[in-house]
Amino acid sequence: MVLSARLAHGLCLIATSAVAACSGQSSPANAAGSGSSGTAAGGVAGSVLAATAGTAGAAIAVAGVGGLGAGGRGNDSDAGGAANGQSGGAPAGASGSATSGSDAGGVSGSGAGAGAGASASAGSAGEPPLAACASNQISKCSGTPLACHFGGDPGNYSVTVELGGAQAGETEVEAEYYRRMLTQTSAAGASTRFSFVTNVRVYEGEPLRPDQDGTTSTGIPGLDVYFRGSAPRPISICYEKLPQPLMLWLEGDSTVTDQEDPAYAGWGQHLPQHFRSPISVANYADSGESSSSVLASPKLWPTIKAGMKAGDWVMVQLGHNDKDTTAAAFKKNMTTMVTDAKAAGAHLILVTPISRVGYTLAEEHVNSTGANLPQIIRDLGKSENVPVIDLTVTTWNWIQTIKWQDYFALGTDHTHTNQQGADIVSGFVRDAVKAQVPELAAHLR
Repeated sequence: MVLSARLAHGLCLIATSAVAACSGQSSPANAAGSGSSGTAAGGVAGSVLAATAGTAGAAIAVAGVGGLGAGGRGNDSDAGGAANGQSGGAPAGASGSATSGSDAGGVSGSGAGAGAGASASAGSAGEPPLAACASNQISKCSGTPLACHFGGDPGNYSVTVELGGAQAGETEVEAEYYRRMLTQTSAAGASTRFSFVTNVRVYEGEPLRPDQDGTTSTGIPGLDVYFRGSAPRPISICYEKLPQPLMLWLEGDSTVTDQEDPAYAGWGQHLPQHFRSPISVANYADSGESSSSVLASPKLWPTIKAGMKAGDWVMVQLGHNDKDTTAAAFKKNMTTMVTDAKAAGAHLILVTPISRVGYTLAEEHVNSTGANLPQIIRDLGKSENVPVIDLTVTTWNWIQTIKWQDYFALGTDHTHTNQQGADIVSGFVRDAVKAQVPELAAHLR
């Protein structure tokens, strides 16, 4: 079932269409919606906005992917989600395509202005030169989409790919369960090398879902890389085990997790595309989890706590499933994670939960006990002197400017994003890192 879904996803085409505002909703200017596109940002086509400030609707998108009827994904009672639906539409935009010699470094010549046919050595501004693969493993890849199954033990793997060739291309590189590692447009006659680090674990997608649902696959053992997109142009691929990368650990719920159904996508699933080596994004978000349950499950926060080391980064977004958690309990749980990270010498970033469709901003994530969960997170960030990425406000403003059905799963789910929605929200996280966390921003593509 998993393989057939991947094939279906791989055959989807990239499409574009104008983004319409929600009927009957106001469309306030959204400062958080503006983002650099395809220049100094590293030319990541699947990132967030190709729009000017105040317009949060344009992005490279994956056209409608057949839903598998997974429904509400284990969180939020209003999640909805009809079986066998279609996810999203195809919003407009050209974020991430760069011209030869730009400061993006994401096209031929690596910012050096090389002409057509030149082979670039770097994929983003500031990335060290990349040597060609000593042993090209592309012959081990097959099928449509082109799938590379390399095996190997769990851990972190540094992967180098070269994209381009005689014809123009648009390539999405994904790893494991639809984990977006790179989106790149290549001009005819140009080729570019990129590197990224991906985290391989058992289970491949959500850390607990196969335990909870016997029909969920645990994934394919070892390192798996896929070349998708409207015109994928892989030339070479090679990899090596990386024992001690710089980790970016993610903890959260189903709006963050690596979804195994391509009709859904968590923003954490699309975040890796914005980071270059040596950052490895390890996503331990899981559907249905609350601030209490992630602390109690050995495969969630305790695993992160045991693995994080001095210098690592940790992002935590919780709140969707803390519907009955008191303010005091929620603050205590979140403080525990802050304390654990500081004790390990890791850098923690708090993230307020993404907004749900159909609520006023004042209502977002105020739970049954009256606890204003986003505000508790903001206050905790101030008292503990840790950064807070306010996705609640940012995504609420964005929702007011779009036809939300194009960006949320199956066109009916009010909580969970689809592929294009996850691209947008991961871009909001990227932009917040740029603005607020310069040490981590140094590793952005």
